[in-house]
Amino acid sequence: MMMRVLGQRKFVAMQTTMGSRRTQTQPPGPGMSSSHVLPSTAWFGPTVPRGTAKELMAFLGSHDGVAVVHWPRDVGIVRELARSGLPRLLLVANQSDAPPYDGLLQDWLLWPASEEATHDRLMTLSRRSAEHRVAAGLPTVDDRGRVRRGDDYVELSAFEHPLAEALVARFEEPVTESDLLAIAGRPSVSRTCLRVRLSRLSEDVNPLGLEVVSISGAAYSMRRCISLLDECAA
Repeated sequence: MMMRVLGQRKFVAMQTTMGSRRTQTQPPGPGMSSSHVLPSTAWFGPTVPRGTAKELMAFLGSHDGVAVVHWPRDVGIVRELARSGLPRLLLVANQSDAPPYDGLLQDWLLWPASEEATHDRLMTLSRRSAEHRVAAGLPTVDDRGRVRRGDDYVELSAFEHPLAEALVARFEEPVTESDLLAIAGRPSVSRTCLRVRLSRLSEDVNPLGLEVVSISGAAYSMRRCISLLDECAA
């Protein structure tokens, strides 16, 4: 049986883009030696376009990654990250600007900080994120069109809502393409259009550690991100 993660190529391209931008926009990260392993990280700069920010959040959610932001400049981004349950490290220039406590998935550092301190914060936040996802349990879909895991949620479009309901109801089990086309409720919806919509849905739920996969081209399933399952197995 063949499975393919929808939107996977976009993540590969995004990682390449992140690498090319790192030297231009990201504060110096902790040094990497043979004895250090870094979690996936993404720095949300002041001019990150909305579409790029969405891709970064999808990547972080599917890899237990940590968002790095400036505080209080990026307060809006911090709130959005918190809604989806994504861990965030806030860089603060002055002690007087220290952020209020907002749970175990948020921490802060006076910047500039030592490489060791930055590394330790990132590793701790990534570990807490993994534990948080396990404790959150299975996803649900509420009547406001949001996919939830525990208190965390992402908002969906009106088109995505019924598709998500069907996939969540049979979580980690296949739902046939014909069933999803019927659920879409629009005779004009083609298979190509359905695949595009499901790819967008996959990206929308990635911040919750979820993804939508195609199964042999005849069915789809929502499941926990395979990258997270691989990390647990390791």
